[in-house]
Amino acid sequence: MPRTALTLSDKVKLIELKETQKLSTKELIIRFKCGKTQVYDAIKNKEKIMDEWVNSKNSVLKTIFLNYKKVQILLFFFLVLYKK
Repeated sequence: MPRTALTLSDKVKLIELKETQKLSTKELIIRFKCGKTQVYDAIKNKEKIMDEWVNSKNSVLKTIFLNYKKVQILLFFFLVLYKK
């Protein structure tokens, strides 16, 4: 069975499944098609992974917010110029 490297979102899903459904390590290995070391490392570094996940989500929200602000400014200038 070919193994895959877990992405950050996969690690978060793995941690959530481990905590909510109490899946065993073997079940997680089969479900995510990865090695046991990746599963053990994800569980061991749970806090760090969850912090990274939260920070990455915040960066996406910041980008969306900044793009929204740029659109607002451009729209404002367009309306000001159009009224003249």
